[in-house]
Amino acid sequence: SDEALRVNVGGVRRLLSARALARFPGTRLGRLQAAASEEQARRLCDDYDAAAREFYFDRHPGFFLGLLHFYRTGHLHVLDELCVFAFGQEADYWGLGENALAACCRARYLERRLTQP
Repeated sequence: SDEALRVNVGGVRRLLSARALARFPGTRLGRLQAAASEEQARRLCDDYDAAAREFYFDRHPGFFLGLLHFYRTGHLHVLDELCVFAFGQEADYWGLGENALAACCRARYLERRLTQP
């Protein structure tokens, strides 16, 4: 639908533009926005409040703020407060690959990933 998506990620609530999400249809939120049924949408989130029409995700709220920036700009920046493996897991969960990393962060991310035991 063209309706905005109401999400709550780790306590951070946002109303997301359908147009912004449609730019990245392969991501979890892009797929959620395009879901053909409530059942299909429920498989992409941790919980759903039908009365509030709000989708819940039990994920890192700091990463979510970076994810919002990605939907606005198309670039994902590394978060220093997350270890490189947690960052990679969050990126994978939301459907972002290493190609989504901003050029300014890619080398640092790959170096940190290679040097971590």
